[in-house]
Amino acid sequence: MKKFLVVGAIVAVLGGLFVFKTQDGSLVRVWVNKLVKKGEKKITPEDRVEQIKLEIKKIDQAIDDEIDDLAELRQQYRAEEKVAKNQRERLDDVKARMKTLIAAMNEEKSQVSLGNETVQASEYAAKLDRLTRECNNVKKALATQEQLVAARKDVIDTQGRKIEAMKESRDQLKQDVALLEAEIKKMRLKQVENRTGDDQLIGQTQELLDRTRAVVEVENDKIDLKGEYKPRNNPNAPPESKVTKESALKKAMEALEDTPKAETKEDGKKTE
Repeated sequence: MKKFLVVGAIVAVLGGLFVFKTQDGSLVRVWVNKLVKKGEKKITPEDRVEQIKLEIKKIDQAIDDEIDDLAELRQQYRAEEKVAKNQRERLDDVKARMKTLIAAMNEEKSQVSLGNETVQASEYAAKLDRLTRECNNVKKALATQEQLVAARKDVIDTQGRKIEAMKESRDQLKQDVALLEAEIKKMRLKQVENRTGDDQLIGQTQELLDRTRAVVEVENDKIDLKGEYKPRNNPNAPPESKVTKESALKKAMEALEDTPKAETKEDGKKTE
């Protein structure tokens, strides 16, 4: 029972996840799209070049496949051309025997040799009829075979032109990729020259180092100044007299007086 409840809960969660819809589709699809977009943003020009190189490799493989097909087509063409050649030779042989037989009939010979066969005068007509039928049949077969050979040759020529076009496209792509790689290298060099990120980091580190050195120097100056101006304890110096309230007030009032003290007679005489 518990297993059924757990399975049911999992199904309900997954079902709710896929059923939940947003403007862009299911929630899962939105997440996937976001991940794909993030991945696309991280693709660099170098990555694009590598993708093009992979496509060029596919073209190379396609060219190899086409070359294999072309080799097979040429093999078939040679076999079919050989059949046509045999049929031409057979047709020439039949025609030659027909001409020999016709000449014997015109000369009213009692017999004639046709290759390994000797034909009597009474069999001339029947033999010539058979040779005529054979000649027509071979002609028809040869015509069909020659059409097949011609069609095969056209296919071979088309295949060869296709391979050449693929090679030209492949070579052009390779040249374009080489130029693109050179442009990317130039761009990267410019980025290195104009890049401020590393320089800023170094500058910030140097600034922090200078500030730290300045703080240390100030603290050292403070220590030196304190040692220079702070009175030192003299063991032979008399103890300082304690200031009383009355003496402190008297000194303060004297300091606040604006008029000087009255001159004495002796002071007046000295002035005169």
